[in-house]
Amino acid sequence: MTKGFYAYLLLSGFLPINAILLAKSFEQGQYIFAWIMLVLVNLGAFATIRVRDIVNSRDEPDTYKLVSSTPIDESILVYVVTYVPLLLDVNLSTLSGAISLLIFYVIMAIVFVRSKTLFVNPIFMLLGWRFYLGIILSEKKEYEVLLVAKNTKLHDGVNYRLRRLTNLQTYVVSSPKERKGVSSAG
Repeated sequence: MTKGFYAYLLLSGFLPINAILLAKSFEQGQYIFAWIMLVLVNLGAFATIRVRDIVNSRDEPDTYKLVSSTPIDESILVYVVTYVPLLLDVNLSTLSGAISLLIFYVIMAIVFVRSKTLFVNPIFMLLGWRFYLGIILSEKKEYEVLLVAKNTKLHDGVNYRLRRLTNLQTYVVSSPKERKGVSSAG
C-alpha cells in the first residue's frame, strides 16, 4: 500500500501539467502524443480520486497528542511553476521536445521523492488539504509521522483524533465534527 499511495500522489501531482500538454498536443495535431497525455491525465485523475478515497476512509480515529508539527514546504511549487512556460513552448512534434519533457518528468519525480515533498500537490492545495511532518505521542512513545489535514491548522501540544492510513506512518486529522470532546493538553 505504501508504494502505491506514493505512486498515486506522484501521478496526481502531474495531472494539471498533463492536462495542459494534452490540450497543446491536440492543438498542434500531435495525436499520438495526445493519446499518451490522455492516458496520463486519466491515470492522474484516477490517482487523485484514489488518494481522496484513502484519506477519507471511515476507519475509527484514535486520540494522540501532537508534540510538534511543521508544514511541508510548499515553496517547491514556485520552483516547479517556473518551468511551466518552458514546457508550454516545447515542440511536441520533435524528438528533442519529447526527450525534454521526459527529462523534466524524471527530474521532478526525483526532486519530489528526495526532498520528501511528494505531498505538495496543486490539486490538494486547491481543495484545502495540507501536509505536515509531525511527532505524535502514543503510549509514552513519540513517533515521527506525516499528518494530512483538511482546512485545519495544527497546534502543538493539542490532542487530535487521527486515523492511520493502512501500513503507513501517515495519519489523517479528523474533521472538526469528529474532534468534539477531545480536550487540549497542557
